[in-house]
Amino acid sequence: MAFPTVAATTGGNFTTGTSYTLNLPSGVVDRSLVIMAITINADGGAPTLPAGWNSIFSVFSNNAATTLFYRHCTGSEGASISVSNFGAVNAKAVYQAKRIAGHHLAQAVEGSGAAGNTANPNPPSSTPSWGALDTLFIAGVGYTNDGRTVSSYPTNYISNQVDQAGDGTSNGCHVAIATREVNGVSEDPGTFTLSGASVEVAFTLAIRPALPLADYTASQTLDDVTQTATLTFTAAMSASHTLDDVTQ
Repeated sequence: MAFPTVAATTGGNFTTGTSYTLNLPSGVVDRSLVIMAITINADGGAPTLPAGWNSIFSVFSNNAATTLFYRHCTGSEGASISVSNFGAVNAKAVYQAKRIAGHHLAQAVEGSGAAGNTANPNPPSSTPSWGALDTLFIAGVGYTNDGRTVSSYPTNYISNQVDQAGDGTSNGCHVAIATREVNGVSEDPGTFTLSGASVEVAFTLAIRPALPLADYTASQTLDDVTQTATLTFTAAMSASHTLDDVTQ
């Protein structure tokens, strides 16, 4: 078994709008997993997502709303998607999008967020339902004073640190994300440190690894397109099977 990885990242910001066009990361093909985080500087409702995209959570915190969502892609998504509504408010926004490789094809993502107003946003503890596997944990924070900067990330979250700034104003938005590999039943990231208190939503995601083949000898090829296992049995006959989303 191997840990999932962040294969590509993109992001951007908007100075106004009720609908936003979000670019997808590079390399999206059939069965790619794409995760998006968007923060707006308003208390509007959860966004309207395109068909096939799944909400992980939306958290609202006194003029800071953060939504995380994902899709098991087909390769037909194009270069961007549009999200809208947010309670029909006109707001600034910032987002990050990540393409994940080496993930489970059926039960890939779990996560939650928590609102606060502090210089030390604290992503919540995560106990994935799949237990102790090679899990990729993502710790992040979305906040709405873009004059604040990220001084440090949670301890041990040293990989894939991406600090997506907005327009640099006191009512602009900001999203910072980092990752850590953990094989354990739970994970409780430490805190971010900002240069000053901000209205924020801190969050934690768990990404499940590709299907383990523990009960037989197998060779497994993993990439964004397919997960294939050639099963070799010690009995008188052998078989070759292809694993897909259904058999997981």
